[in-house]
Amino acid sequence: MRVFDREEMTTSHSKLLEPERSIYFNGSIEEDPNGTLTAIYDTRMSVVSRWLIILSPIAAILLWLFTGLNLPVKIDITGLIDILASLVSPSLVLVLFLSYPVFEWRNNRQRKKGEIVCLSCSRKGELHIPDLGINLSDTQEVYLELVHDIKSKFIQFSEEQLELLSRNTPQLEPHDDVEFNYIIKEDKGYVRYPIMCNANNLNTLILAQRVSKLMDWPLLVHVGERVPEHRILNEMKALLQKPPTHDASDSQIKFEDSVSEEWRHQQTAINKKLKDANLKLAHNNKRMNKYVYTVMLIGGIALSGWLLYLTVSDYHSVQASQSRTVTKGMISQSNIKKTLNGQKAIFVPNIIYEYTVEGAEFTGNRIEFFPSKDTDRTAAAEIVAQYPIGTRVNVFYDPFNPEESTLSRGDMNDVYTKLLWSLGLLVCCAILIPDVWKHWCGNSVVNSSKKMRQADGSPSISP
Repeated sequence: MRVFDREEMTTSHSKLLEPERSIYFNGSIEEDPNGTLTAIYDTRMSVVSRWLIILSPIAAILLWLFTGLNLPVKIDITGLIDILASLVSPSLVLVLFLSYPVFEWRNNRQRKKGEIVCLSCSRKGELHIPDLGINLSDTQEVYLELVHDIKSKFIQFSEEQLELLSRNTPQLEPHDDVEFNYIIKEDKGYVRYPIMCNANNLNTLILAQRVSKLMDWPLLVHVGERVPEHRILNEMKALLQKPPTHDASDSQIKFEDSVSEEWRHQQTAINKKLKDANLKLAHNNKRMNKYVYTVMLIGGIALSGWLLYLTVSDYHSVQASQSRTVTKGMISQSNIKKTLNGQKAIFVPNIIYEYTVEGAEFTGNRIEFFPSKDTDRTAAAEIVAQYPIGTRVNVFYDPFNPEESTLSRGDMNDVYTKLLWSLGLLVCCAILIPDVWKHWCGNSVVNSSKKMRQADGSPSISP
């Protein structure tokens, strides 16, 4: 989402009512044959929850197979401990995947026990809001109001503070809401009360228009100056131009908010604490990122250097293997050797061959110049099938050290793989260099520019 214009975000006022208790509407609007309009809560599972429920067993099974829980284990204390340890990861995955659907199901279940209708409006001129205990009639002097603005807790930061927050704490991206309120005349004057709110949802606008038409109440519209153009719905823009809707900026109605001053003071104090805490967190994240990026850069350079060293070493080894002397040999043993690495079974081909060099007999068991990393039974069986007992084979040995031998020369594929990995790491390190430079040297550049602006008499903003 685009960052809000910072010049418009430096004020400390929001047009939103922001009550302590408000209805968050995300349901549907229906009308019965008698013309009664109802706004109904949506108690169905969301798409996100459905996908999480579908994917949770798949993720748990894959992790269960990956941890080797399906392999046979010994029935002893060690085996039971391994089983319990292997069950922890799938269990955590299930908890993470199902926590949101369970939370949503619990809220929907509690809502079903109460009223699923959050607003009803009849042709008789009666408006009923069960959750808030509000009952209004068309005989009362009432104005309806739609307000679209930024939440107040996001508009109390300076330009540099917003820049710092947007870089280090993206979850603090300013949010906007659409509130549906009503203004009623009381003894002390007009007072504004909340009905419901939503995060820029079209249903709220449609509901406000239909209630205004049924009850014959004017609908006032406020759109905050700080709301970006792309966030304002086209239907909201149309409401500012078509009668009987009235732009609230031209209205002469003066009203007080039903939110108490004590609540506003509490919110101001909470916002100040949140501001201080978020700025402190942002500064700590900035300082931590400096060291994290530096360690990543140094580690990446060291690892890529080590891989380059292995690449060069393997390249020379492969080149040397091309000049090895060839002699004939015979397979004397060919079977699969099984070992256990914890609870995981490892299968490797056990090939032993005999060969003669200048009258001296030697034995070897090295098949490839770079040993294969496959450890399953199928891969081992394929290699054993290539070398049955008694087969005559070519043996490549080092003429200066005949005891070192293989059944094949070196392959450049492993060299190319290590080279690609090392080059990939170097590219990642090159991407990190500007960030490391900015974290270590950026502050001095910013401070220097501030001093130059102050020397020239230019204004500067301090966080």
